[in-house]
Amino acid sequence: MFSEIKSIMIKNYNKQLEQLKQKEDRLQELESSASSYEFSLVPVQKFNIFQKIFKTKSYRQYLKTMQLAKETKEKKKKQEAVEKEELLQGKEERIKKTEEILSEYEKVMNAQNLKDLEMDFNKAINILNQAQIPIILEPNDNLDNPKKDYKGLEDLVFVHRTDRTIRNNRLTTEAEDSKRKQNIEFNGKKYEYQASSKKDTLQFFVNNEIQLESWQNSKYTVVIPLVDIPREIIGGVSPGDAYTMGGVSLTKNCYILCGEENAEELRRQNPKLALKNIISCKGNLTRNYSQILLKLLGYKVEQPADEIDYDGWKDKNAETRLRQIVEENGLEYGGYIEKGIEKDSSNMKINAMVGIYQCIKENNLATNEKEGESILKQMQTMFPDYNKEDYKILDILYKKLAEAGIQIKKSEQQYFREAIGIQELDEMLSFVQNNNDIPDNMKEFITTMCDEQKENEKKTNESKDSNIQKIKSGILNKIIIDNIGKSRECKSIEVIL
Repeated sequence: MFSEIKSIMIKNYNKQLEQLKQKEDRLQELESSASSYEFSLVPVQKFNIFQKIFKTKSYRQYLKTMQLAKETKEKKKKQEAVEKEELLQGKEERIKKTEEILSEYEKVMNAQNLKDLEMDFNKAINILNQAQIPIILEPNDNLDNPKKDYKGLEDLVFVHRTDRTIRNNRLTTEAEDSKRKQNIEFNGKKYEYQASSKKDTLQFFVNNEIQLESWQNSKYTVVIPLVDIPREIIGGVSPGDAYTMGGVSLTKNCYILCGEENAEELRRQNPKLALKNIISCKGNLTRNYSQILLKLLGYKVEQPADEIDYDGWKDKNAETRLRQIVEENGLEYGGYIEKGIEKDSSNMKINAMVGIYQCIKENNLATNEKEGESILKQMQTMFPDYNKEDYKILDILYKKLAEAGIQIKKSEQQYFREAIGIQELDEMLSFVQNNNDIPDNMKEFITTMCDEQKENEKKTNESKDSNIQKIKSGILNKIIIDNIGKSRECKSIEVIL
């Protein structure tokens, strides 16, 4: 990028100097005895006395031409006089401008990086965009690390390295890219649905890139401001192990770093991203180039505490401030290794659950209440354990259901959100009876389930936790079935994960 900017600036200065020189040359021309404008006189013609006395047509035409030529010459002289005066008046200013340009020209010629050019990233990008030149980062684009304190989420940026193809302006998870056909059976007939048992999270480093040797030859590095990621999909934030639940759509503030040979294909596969969003790296490897880009964008680059990276930042004061910002904004502080693996497992179950319900909806299955009850019983094990930390998981579930065309009402989301914090059957019964937002048919369903689970506790060794979990699963599944908008029932469901 630096070399291109330098070349453009030199060409621009040369152009300005040439324009100034042309004006000086013109002034010298006008000041000389011979005008730069050579007026071509009308050739002298001879006319006899008869033609002159009777003013023949040819003679009249000759006189007219001579008069026009005289007027034109006088007009041109006046124009040149005005032009000369203007050039004389601007002479001092041109000399000053020439000196300024020559001074700047020398600075540019001696510059070694963007800092020497006193050039920030946005200005550099504008220059390249105007010249329609692709952006190519170079090692000498590097700047000093900004000395700044973290004020809020706007100072934080997620960095992800990958070899997987980036397309449709989205950074996808393995699960999104590897959905496979699975089977369920209704009334003896098999149906297919799509779901993935692969990892459905993305891992990031905060304000730096992964330093492990095994990642050094990654094809792509993606830089995403934290404020551009929807809150509901941010699973957790820690210095070296932040993660999202699901993929991330790339905005106008995101950047993909790639080798020069991959840039054109990336632009073709991500048509909504502007020219500036896809940045080539000199040498075709993106290693450490994100650090250069972060500094150009004004972000502070944090060094890892050690080579493993998972132990945090070297600057412990900055790490403490990071945690404060994360928690002040209602996000969870913690990494994928610490908390995300369990949530990833939950996400896989969500994908299967959504796939099955989408299949039921699209095939117009489960056409009566009995079949719907059968589905409820067999779907209870399809969702992870509920507790007060599962609200984010629920938000993801509702989002994926909506994408599948199954909308869950806000009122239903709210009372289920309250229900998942309940740990006792009697407390659940009291909650249902005293909540006016719960429909009567749902109250009857929950009450029946509570009664059944109480009987189970007497007859079996099932734990109270297991019984309350079944009730919560039942509530959620009934909410979903009711929102599909049809009577549902199935003889059996066989989920193959």
